[in-house]
Amino acid sequence: MPLDLPPDEAARFHTSGEAPAAMLDLMGTMATQAVVAGLRLGAFELLATKPHKAEEIAVSLSADQDGLELLLAFLTSSGYLTCDAEDRYFVLPTTKAWLGNGYGTALRLWSAMVAEFWTDLAKPISGGPRPDFYTWLGSRPIELGLFQSLQRGLAEWLAPEVLDRAVLPEGARMLLDIGGGHGWYATAFCDRYPGLKATVADLPSALDGITNTDQDRPAGIATHPIDLRKPDFSGLDPDVILLFNVLHGFPRDQAEAIVHAAVRRLQSGGVVHILETTSQPRGGVAEAAFTDGFALNLWLTQGGRLYSAEELSGWLVKAGCAEVRGSELERSASHTLLSAGPVPPVLR
Repeated sequence: MPLDLPPDEAARFHTSGEAPAAMLDLMGTMATQAVVAGLRLGAFELLATKPHKAEEIAVSLSADQDGLELLLAFLTSSGYLTCDAEDRYFVLPTTKAWLGNGYGTALRLWSAMVAEFWTDLAKPISGGPRPDFYTWLGSRPIELGLFQSLQRGLAEWLAPEVLDRAVLPEGARMLLDIGGGHGWYATAFCDRYPGLKATVADLPSALDGITNTDQDRPAGIATHPIDLRKPDFSGLDPDVILLFNVLHGFPRDQAEAIVHAAVRRLQSGGVVHILETTSQPRGGVAEAAFTDGFALNLWLTQGGRLYSAEELSGWLVKAGCAEVRGSELERSASHTLLSAGPVPPVLR
């Protein structure tokens, strides 16, 4: 958590240059790892129930008391905990609100990615080889679980607003959710629109989140393993296509090819909805900085990038769509929903 510096001290770091601003970044890096350690140990979860002294926490967590005391002290000075006159540690309200509401998952995943991929960032930028995110993820079951949980959590958070804005054509019967391996959006649309069936097309490993037995699979949801680097949706003829948070994982030519291949499979009168983190967030300084960091991480780990709403709209028009509409989400200042249709019969 950023240090809550008093005005005179903040001015020395941020304004006058009397103190090295990079020192705050260093402390932030240390604090991130300390918070992740606290999450893995269960310290925050324990303190969320009631205040505890360090020795009580050490016993409860079977932890080394000396190391734990130093960790708690740093988490206190860096703004995550507080300690009273009786040496009892408390979780601050802001800590409890965010680390207990899904952000702890994001922090654990991102800290692992940064530690793995950003250590020698200059090398790939200088033309060296770049790592493959999904290969790494497939070998790390803990991080894979965090990633899947984070994707589902984001979908669960955005879905109510997205469903209100992503209008389906009257009488739509078949939905194709491309790259939606967790199945949350497909299920949400099927729940809202009785009679609608859906197919989720994604990498085989990504489809593990959707039970592949007829008995346990969510009603109306089918799966279609696919390599999106060579998109082929033959045999699928949807009325609705979802491309939600998937295009940013590919270079420009491949991302555009996915859009064109998808639109070619739409039924006449169908619609395509694209939900993406775009390259021009509408939030403040923090939103802009994280978006730029996210874009760099996409390039580094997947060869992807963020695209502007105008560029995505252009792909849809080139693919033959009409009436492209943009809708800025209220829940996320970095997400834009683009909807296009109908598709002229000539495309069929």
